[in-house]
Amino acid sequence: MNLSKFFLVPTFLFFSFVANAEYRIELDSKAPNEVETFKTSFLSYYFGSVWTNSMNTVRYNVTNTGTVPLDFSRASISGPHFDAIHTCGGTIFPQQGCWFEIRYWPAFEGQHSGRFVLSFAQEETIVVDVWGQARRP
Repeated sequence: MNLSKFFLVPTFLFFSFVANAEYRIELDSKAPNEVETFKTSFLSYYFGSVWTNSMNTVRYNVTNTGTVPLDFSRASISGPHFDAIHTCGGTIFPQQGCWFEIRYWPAFEGQHSGRFVLSFAQEETIVVDVWGQARRP
């Protein structure tokens, strides 16, 4: 049974506690202090309304807070106008981490959506659904 708990705390920290793997995901943001509880490993980020041909980014930090190493498996991004970079390669040992950044760079007006997936060999997956609205300046 996979039981995950995610908490959004004042600095937008997400926690996951799963059988043997534990990790923390921090959203780099200057959002107001709010607390929310998540019951799944799926996250979402809305880039809002942005100008065409301009780039907006969101960055997440992943820290292994458990006692078991996390072995990076793969990362992927889908959806037009979205791109991602990351430093999550190899093994993430306890108290070490990596980061990933998702970029929204719309070339055309309209509503756009995508999905970023970061997978570990321990059958742990971080999924971030992203979307935004592009408009002409």
